[in-house]
Amino acid sequence: MRKKAYYSISENPFAFYFGLVYPFLAQKNILSDQVFFDNFIKDKLYNSFIPHSFENICREYLIRKNKEGRWNPPFLSIGSYTYNDAKRKMKGQFDLVSNDKLGHIFYEYKFTNEKVGLNVFKEERQLKDLKLDYYKLGFFSKEGFERGDWSKNCLCFTLDDLYKKEK
Repeated sequence: MRKKAYYSISENPFAFYFGLVYPFLAQKNILSDQVFFDNFIKDKLYNSFIPHSFENICREYLIRKNKEGRWNPPFLSIGSYTYNDAKRKMKGQFDLVSNDKLGHIFYEYKFTNEKVGLNVFKEERQLKDLKLDYYKLGFFSKEGFERGDWSKNCLCFTLDDLYKKEK
């Protein structure tokens, strides 16, 4: 199995500048700040840069909790999971997967303006279709969750969870 490698700039100010501003310096020099923002920055900022930053924050949250001993059982590895099943013409990626002594937890980030609800079963069906072993699902949501039976065996985190100070 081949692994794909990629790189990214981890420091947000540099990632913002070199990812969003630098490619359009010529336009930046001849447009007002607002026109430049509206035409070259706004869509990428809200549809790509901030959601990607949210993913990094969620990942760091889990790692921090694990290092502090607040994750039980502690996970031994964490990363994303990409698959490409050519026979069934299926490919995709799970945002984050942790592995501990009980098995795998698959996490998804939902950076949308809507609460997460029953729509999360798409991920569960996807896991079952791929015959991937897991014992729990986890979700991070910017807007929160519509509680229901679907969330009983799920770990659900909101922005408040990510930023609340623990005693």
